[in-house]
Amino acid sequence: METLWVAKDEEFVLAEGLDEAIIGVSHGPDGHRVVYDVEKCVGVLVDRDSMNRAEAREFLEYNTFHSWVGHNSPMFIYKYDRIITDA
Repeated sequence: METLWVAKDEEFVLAEGLDEAIIGVSHGPDGHRVVYDVEKCVGVLVDRDSMNRAEAREFLEYNTFHSWVGHNSPMFIYKYDRIITDA
């Protein structure tokens, strides 16, 4: 795993207790945001809090994924092996 280096003038908002699920940092016109893998977030709650996967997803949907704390709010993504589109 690579180290996440943060410049002194950068301000990142982290999702508490989900550091294991960080997969990177986004770069965009509104700044940088920490990016989390949704499935890894679920896994953290399953392992740490003894939730089943459905409970973990519900908890994260309600308490974490849709929380807005400003333009530096974390991003939560689903990773896919491939994307199929209608041609």
